[in-house]
Amino acid sequence: MERMYYFLGIGGIGMSALARYFNLQGATVYGYDRTPSDLTRALESEGMNVHYTDSVDEIPVSVKSAKNETIVVVTPAIPKDNLEYKFFVDNGFTILKRAQVLGQICREKKTVAIAGTHGKTSTTTFTSYLLHESHCGASAFLGGISKNFNSNFVFDASSDIIAVEADEFDRSFHNLYPSTAVITAMDADHLDIYGTHEAVIESFYQFARQIQQNGTLIHKLGLNFAPISDDLRKHNVKVYTYSLQDSSADFYMKSIEIRNNAFVLALHTPFGDISDIHFSLPGKTNVENLVAASAASLLNGISFEELKSGIASLKGVVRRFDLQVSTPKVV
Repeated sequence: MERMYYFLGIGGIGMSALARYFNLQGATVYGYDRTPSDLTRALESEGMNVHYTDSVDEIPVSVKSAKNETIVVVTPAIPKDNLEYKFFVDNGFTILKRAQVLGQICREKKTVAIAGTHGKTSTTTFTSYLLHESHCGASAFLGGISKNFNSNFVFDASSDIIAVEADEFDRSFHNLYPSTAVITAMDADHLDIYGTHEAVIESFYQFARQIQQNGTLIHKLGLNFAPISDDLRKHNVKVYTYSLQDSSADFYMKSIEIRNNAFVLALHTPFGDISDIHFSLPGKTNVENLVAASAASLLNGISFEELKSGIASLKGVVRRFDLQVSTPKVV
């Protein structure tokens, strides 16, 4: 019998990407969410069965009678008193967190995981597009809707690379064992879970310790990984730094100019400089995220020319600096 997946909270950005993955693999996908959204309507149009009432009666008989063939995937946003969740618990269904399922998928792939208390969605989206548009190719699980892909999920059957957003919430990223890890920031965040800033930092250290043998860590210049340098050395992990423009980093912008309402950039890398890069997204934060994404892409095999071409057509993420009005008087 074919595998079935039942998503509690299917409308979440991470959950819907997983649902799309399994739907594409030919599995039967069902899901519940509290309210309809553009995302859930898109899932329905792709052939998935979604409902919006928390009721055991809404669970299809085909699921209820196939406990051993059904995987129930839950998001932390689903409360423990959710009626459907309680049914699956009481009846002994296999229940996995979203992060566990993502970790299982990534285990078979060459994973590029981007983590950080800010910047990870944009950096992951940039990285996935640059890799996908190159000879390397890539699948991707994103924490936002890519304007280039018009989706939070990208599938490339010809590539063994998978780019994923590694979420520190609920220590989800500890389910990942990447070959390349990018860490953009380790600020005090999610203190309802971690309690202290020190615990947040230790969680990121644990994520870095999980980089595979002979893997790569790319982190923003100024983040302190000295306390785990011995652990990284034992796994022969290569460490690179990036910055917006600090020349002590391995990757940084040598020059940033604005011409015709777009950036023209020159990127320094350990492999040589790349000039005349055209980048249309606004803001130096985007440029800094682009440095991180460029580092991850180059270290995974794309060429200088592929990088320049990819950046020139990069559109970014929905709801990040969306241009709504542009007239001579107001933008």
